Amino acid sequence: MVSDSTQSAQSNPNPAPRGILDMHCHLLPGIDDGPETMDQAVALCRVLWREGVTAAIATPHQLGRYALDNNAARVREATVALQQKLNERRIGLTLYPGGEVRLDDRVSRLIEEASVNTLADRGTHVLIELPPELVIEPDALLPRMATSLGPLKVVLAHVERYGCFRNDSAAARRWFDAGAILQVNTGSLLGIFGEAEQTCAWNLLSQGVATIVASDAHNLTNRPPRWGDAMRRITARLGAPFAHRVCFENPAAILHGLPSA
Repeated sequence: MVSDSTQSAQSNPNPAPRGILDMHCHLLPGIDDGPETMDQAVALCRVLWREGVTAAIATPHQLGRYALDNNAARVREATVALQQKLNERRIGLTLYPGGEVRLDDRVSRLIEEASVNTLADRGTHVLIELPPELVIEPDALLPRMATSLGPLKVVLAHVERYGCFRNDSAAARRWFDAGAILQVNTGSLLGIFGEAEQTCAWNLLSQGVATIVASDAHNLTNRPPRWGDAMRRITARLGAPFAHRVCFENPAAILHGLPSA
């Protein structure tokens, strides 16, 4: 059974975001390759907030090498615990549980069994990480993404980092046309992961194929949020309304479980 997101909303009285909404970030301490301690997690959240992020979906890795260690219940408990710390320290960031789910044939069943999280626990969108070394077509995945509560909308994490999309300019379009939502990282737009990733990210964003920007932040050293620099760059190149759409409006649609973003 898919859980509602009321648990995280209850831990903060203002769940409606007014600024940037980061729907892919690794904030929870000691659960994956994100922050190791609660203090590190709080520091990362403070930077997000200072850079204009008012709501974030915590998306620790699920499945893949983490198997079911980071199950849905553990993620929800960790999200509530971190939110309480943020409230105590008056950091105005609202958190929601989610997961970056490694591609697996069992995803739909594991969501129904409450073992894997959907984004913000809405039961409508799931953030999928593809294996970087494989070429996968949308018809191999999308038709099977449904639970007893209805179809699941697939959000593909950091699409510019997959070789299949960098090497085949039409691949991302096929996923987009098939109904997937494509997300690119702030760091990629700034060239942190390399020139090829940067070029791919900007091409997909400017073409309207990638419609979500997220930080995929892990820490404050080699994987910081970089929202300030990214927002300035997006606004300069594509305009303020475009930046608002891909950094707030479209992620907000996912946060509220709307059918499209």
